[in-house]
Amino acid sequence: RRYVAVPGPENSERAGKGAKREIANAPHPILWHATEKGGRSKAEKGGRSEEVAANHAGRALWAIATVLLVGTLLDFGILWLGQRQPTLVWEYAAIVNTIEGMAGLILATGLAYAAFHFSGGTSLLVLRLLASSMVTVGIVGGILGALLLLDYIALQNGMQPEARLMLRTATIKGVTLSGLYLFVLVPVGLLGWVRRRDKR
Repeated sequence: RRYVAVPGPENSERAGKGAKREIANAPHPILWHATEKGGRSKAEKGGRSEEVAANHAGRALWAIATVLLVGTLLDFGILWLGQRQPTLVWEYAAIVNTIEGMAGLILATGLAYAAFHFSGGTSLLVLRLLASSMVTVGIVGGILGALLLLDYIALQNGMQPEARLMLRTATIKGVTLSGLYLFVLVPVGLLGWVRRRDKR
């Protein structure tokens, strides 16, 4: 740490070689400004540290969102392509698992929004892609909920009461989640488009 001496107004002309002795005897107070090594003040260094921490948090959130997104899409690909069976029971179970697994897509989108904010992003394209992903997840979730309800109607006939009860509870849960996806995510995603367009 070093200190820079700034003389008062009546002693400014006397500052120069050998000014330390004259400044010490000056009648007016001397202003001492503490600066960090390299000429940076504490406030500047603290602001820089906060900026570095925010950028690191943004990169970490982007990485976590990417891993979560890829993992969720991989699960969906294995379910619908690698384990596909031409039966109504399998289709019902696959739709239920997909609706529940879409929470991973929503979480990945939320982390991406947070990463966009922490990294100080201003890209209109990235913001619209995130908003579009929310709208897409909501619409797909609503469609899956309707298909789940149709499969439930087709499967409940001729089933035992215990099996019908389990089927009913799984259907209620799936339809409720799909309704939340549709009526919450779609308006929020569209609102992101509208607000951003108003700011332009």
